[in-house]
Amino acid sequence: MKVFNSMNVMWILFRRNPLFWILLVCFLTYVYYGFHFYSTGYNFSPGEALVRMSFAVQGGMLAFLFFGVLLIRLEENNHLHDIFSSIPKGNFSKFIGKLLFFFILVLLICLFVFSIYVFLFLPKGISFLPFYYDAFLYIVLYWGISFFLSMLIGALLASWFKGKIIYPLILFVWALIGPANSYFFGTAASKPVFSDFLAWINLGEPNPYALFNDLYGFELSLYHWMKRLFMLLCISFLFLFTHFLRKRGNIEKRFYMYVAVCIGSIGALIYYFTLDRQIYISNSLLAGTRERVDETYYRALSHENSVPHQVIAITKYDVHMKIKRLVEIDTAITIVNNQKQPLDNISLSLYHGFKVIDVSSSHKKLSFQQKNDLLNIQLPSELPPKQSCQLSISYKGLSSPLFFANSRAVYLPYYFPWLPSSNVEPAFQYTKIGLIRNNHQWGNDAEITLTYDGPTPLYTNIKKVGSKKWHGRSSFGLSVVVGKIAEMNRKNDGTQFVQPMTWEKNMYQYPEFKERTSHIMETISRNFHIPYEGFPKLVVFVPILSINDFAVEEYIWFASDHLIYGTSLQYQATILPQDEANYTYMLVPALTWKYKGIPIKDMEYLHLFDSVYAYVYNQQHGIPDDGSFLPRMNPIKSEKDQIKSSIVQWIKKEGNVEMKNRFCQEWFQLIESGSQDWNELKKLVEQYIVIKEDL
Repeated sequence: MKVFNSMNVMWILFRRNPLFWILLVCFLTYVYYGFHFYSTGYNFSPGEALVRMSFAVQGGMLAFLFFGVLLIRLEENNHLHDIFSSIPKGNFSKFIGKLLFFFILVLLICLFVFSIYVFLFLPKGISFLPFYYDAFLYIVLYWGISFFLSMLIGALLASWFKGKIIYPLILFVWALIGPANSYFFGTAASKPVFSDFLAWINLGEPNPYALFNDLYGFELSLYHWMKRLFMLLCISFLFLFTHFLRKRGNIEKRFYMYVAVCIGSIGALIYYFTLDRQIYISNSLLAGTRERVDETYYRALSHENSVPHQVIAITKYDVHMKIKRLVEIDTAITIVNNQKQPLDNISLSLYHGFKVIDVSSSHKKLSFQQKNDLLNIQLPSELPPKQSCQLSISYKGLSSPLFFANSRAVYLPYYFPWLPSSNVEPAFQYTKIGLIRNNHQWGNDAEITLTYDGPTPLYTNIKKVGSKKWHGRSSFGLSVVVGKIAEMNRKNDGTQFVQPMTWEKNMYQYPEFKERTSHIMETISRNFHIPYEGFPKLVVFVPILSINDFAVEEYIWFASDHLIYGTSLQYQATILPQDEANYTYMLVPALTWKYKGIPIKDMEYLHLFDSVYAYVYNQQHGIPDDGSFLPRMNPIKSEKDQIKSSIVQWIKKEGNVEMKNRFCQEWFQLIESGSQDWNELKKLVEQYIVIKEDL
């Protein structure tokens, strides 16, 4: 009863203060119009509506910092400490009452904000309850808890500092702990150590300047909850320490118990923060941002492959996969020696973030060496030609930031070496047009069994056969996708169409998308004699590209049983681009050399083929194309530049479309033969046009 009386006193004091009501009304009005901006027209984006409201959080934190100061000043002015000291355990009741008052106030604000959010977005067709559940948790984590901590910090500082000095101090702390802290500190925020500190001390949205990732969803990882618990414990310890300094002669035994609990919990959390984990970081000021980590690594990595060429096939995968703080995988594979000589060791590709713990065969441990994305294994005995052996490989670690895998979301596609791959090359390579993902699709049919323990629901290209178990076959690989996605095509047309919950309107474009894609597939199949198995049974349309991805070759990946259609992060992405010609440029590489598993030797060479044939296809089928997607010709400095320039100029000017199509057919034959040589291309070009030697 004393606690509730204390709460009532605080409520009376606050409700009599006009500033409290002015701040509350202004805040909720700003929130309403901010959400409304992202609920209509081109800017429609339910995820962005919360992420982009960081300035509302920043403003709310300032208000609660002052509420904390106001709390202490009201107590001092009304002599509440003396009043409650005369009541048995009155100060303890007063303290709990204060906390409970602000807890309820923060909770009511969170509920008001969430109600406004649902009121604006539910009528717009965003009807998935898991999305709203996450939205509420996001509001509690980055709004409510941040406000509560701000109030405690304000009260703590007000108990330390008297007079007007508290106000500039509060403003400094506000600039330091808010989501816009890097904005306030300007160029100083670009220094690595200070930028890391600002990112850690930030109590708001961790990626305030990045677009919302509709596949990953809101960043609600346990790490961020523990970070706020850590700050709460630190503030509590400082309150206890302040109390100790003021009441040294009258300290109860339970006080020391509270201090011990605080110190022990803080120590445990410090250890927790030192553990490896994958959280979603998209902040250009941080070295660990997802756009920079792999680019930095592979820019410095030599792409020279000194491993002798081995002709092996992996015909069976039995995968046990667990995703918690780390990705943990135990996989049993069957390897077949398809070369004429016996093998005493094999080389496989595996992304370097996954650290191999153990390799064995028939319960006998084998020696191995892991370097970068290469795994060398010494076989227990020579493996004769056409014979097979079974290997068990255990590894765990962190996936690439561009192929995240944690308790929130998973994107591990077939072309990324998250499973041991016989395609011995790095996961990425750095080229003139940026970071390129190497294709690690399998070159043979394989049986796959997957046992999975991690976030759900899981979408994959093999069938579910039991609780947490999937089984099937594929000649391309295994893709695992989990996130804020759902199946959209409610009509049974033989294909699952999966996309983010917040892109719901695309289900109306899906029939046209399927028709257009099927037509391009049929044409390319006839033109280049590439057999497809019909339209894929699974289509995954998700934002998988970073802001540093510029090549059209990165957008679409086609395996016979599923198609992954990636986009950059954007508002309300549409499955059919506004420019119809652009879709052809994205689809051509996926249906030609990528589908055939042809490795990248010269990305510039392959990119030229992709753009030239896409332009010819658009001309053949009457799709408006002004040639703006063709490579831009810089000043000619080499024979390669001259060849490119001649091809682009001829392809634009030549009116005989069938001749240009025949040229592309012969060019693709060169690519299929393994050639990406500019001299051979020059010989082919000379059969159609005369190259002007004007270097």
